[in-house]
Amino acid sequence: DEEQAKKLRQDAIADLQTAEKALPKTRPEPWAQLAWLYETDGQPAKAVEAATKAHERTPKGSLATLFHLALRYANERNYTVASTALQAMVKADASQVASAIRAEKDPTAAAVALTWAVTPLLEAQQAVPARECLAAIVASKPQSVDPWNNYALVCRETQKFDEAFDAYQQALLIEPDSARLHNDAGVILHYYLHRDYDKAQEFYEKAVELADAGLANKDLDTAARAQL
Repeated sequence: DEEQAKKLRQDAIADLQTAEKALPKTRPEPWAQLAWLYETDGQPAKAVEAATKAHERTPKGSLATLFHLALRYANERNYTVASTALQAMVKADASQVASAIRAEKDPTAAAVALTWAVTPLLEAQQAVPARECLAAIVASKPQSVDPWNNYALVCRETQKFDEAFDAYQQALLIEPDSARLHNDAGVILHYYLHRDYDKAQEFYEKAVELADAGLANKDLDTAARAQL
């Protein structure tokens, strides 16, 4: 039964903790097994910690376990733990994050879920780590505005204005009829990059045109109008 299974897991955890102390500190196996046991035992933070330690002992190895944990806990809305796993991956090898996202059955859904995992960093005003995580996510070229828009916002906050403008352009390829995105792209050119003022004006005019068309659409609900 479940009670017996839990006791067996806890015994296995205790045995592995003992083995880890006895083995050379270069061996990843105890931590890799502990990551699985902690996950199975419903201890998310310890699972991520163990997976991180396992990878630290195989620095050129796969980040598959950390990615699995980050995505699982992001989908379960445990964003604090998911964020920890995501940051560990980015620190180890950001390119593997994009590759892992692209390998998913639904890469965009994975990218959006991991974008939510950046929330604790944004709430803690840790803009640079947030930008680094989002950069790894958008490198997978998600077909959703959310990762690109969040990346643009944090790039603007950290004075990476060219990257912010590029992100808005990518977002506009996905939602070309977004008045808000046109306006934000114009703002970056006009007030932050101080260049291409004619282009900025075009963005502003398009934003006004799209907003007016949206407001004239009687079928739009209140929430949709607020996004204009």
